[in-house]
Amino acid sequence: MDNELLNFSMYGTDGWPRWEFYKMGWREAGPGGYTADVRRGPTLWLILLLASAAGAEPQRWHETLSPHFQVRHEAAFAPQGLTLDLEKLHNRLRLDLSMFAPWMAKERINLYLYAAQASYLRGRFQPPSWSNGVAFYRDRTVVTFSGQEEGKLMQVLGHEATHLLFEGYWGEQGKTPPVWLNEGLAMMEETDAEGAAGSDWRRAIEAMDPKDLMPLARFTKISPTNDLKDDRRAVTFWYVQAYGLVNFLYRSRPRMQFFNFCAQLRDGRTLEEAVWKVYRLRGLAALEREFRASLDRPGRRGQISFAPPSASAVPPPSGRGVPMTLKPIDFGDAAFKSLMPDEKR
Repeated sequence: MDNELLNFSMYGTDGWPRWEFYKMGWREAGPGGYTADVRRGPTLWLILLLASAAGAEPQRWHETLSPHFQVRHEAAFAPQGLTLDLEKLHNRLRLDLSMFAPWMAKERINLYLYAAQASYLRGRFQPPSWSNGVAFYRDRTVVTFSGQEEGKLMQVLGHEATHLLFEGYWGEQGKTPPVWLNEGLAMMEETDAEGAAGSDWRRAIEAMDPKDLMPLARFTKISPTNDLKDDRRAVTFWYVQAYGLVNFLYRSRPRMQFFNFCAQLRDGRTLEEAVWKVYRLRGLAALEREFRASLDRPGRRGQISFAPPSASAVPPPSGRGVPMTLKPIDFGDAAFKSLMPDEKR
């Protein structure tokens, strides 16, 4: 029992730094949220109860039910069209990810929806100031707030629900997924397959100069906020490559191959063994050739390259981590955004 873990992930504002919690101390784990691991002893809800003493929780939660979500909202009424949007999201995630979480067909996901970011930050879940949402996979709960810019709320929910479903699959064996796989999948599920063409991630991988791709042997071993935190350009490229590689593995093959690939990794196979067993590719070099070939469209290679961070970028703040946000950078004809620290969030 002492080795059982309680786990949650947190989605940060735009850049999604991740953190891990060990014995009451936070440490960075990568973008996309943060994962808290606490040894079984005080339960998660006891921790939240203690945290609530310092927060300002709504006096009353209002409840709205949909077939697959139990929504507790601070405002008297849920946002217009929310339940319909949630069910559309669930249908998409069920099609893409139900092999990792069969329970999602019959059991509801809990959603706490604060009325605004201010009350969300003061609430009992005690998120960092830069966060947009938090997900507790053991309790099948996502927490976020209303009033985000158009389309952002559903991206947050898609990203965090993916972490909830995918990390829960690994948590069944007391494990955590590789950072690149976890983050790439969550970024991919921020939008549906049809809407992906307009996403920042898709535009970025299509604009990225192939020479900026890391060799997979190195890329797959990196935790970006630990290993690359002093190189914002490299961190940006790492995120983009994670999205591109997972999108390639998932969308270009039958989805059950992707599930089998993840199952092999969860069962302890090396990445090279899993790639051979599932995709019949001999080693990471073969996978890398196919991945790069998928990006090598005529007329695209080398036309757009990434500029260094703008002069307005500030150095990483001291303390427990580096809040990240997407800030516009001038790339000429390309309107991509780059991840950079922002102390003001």
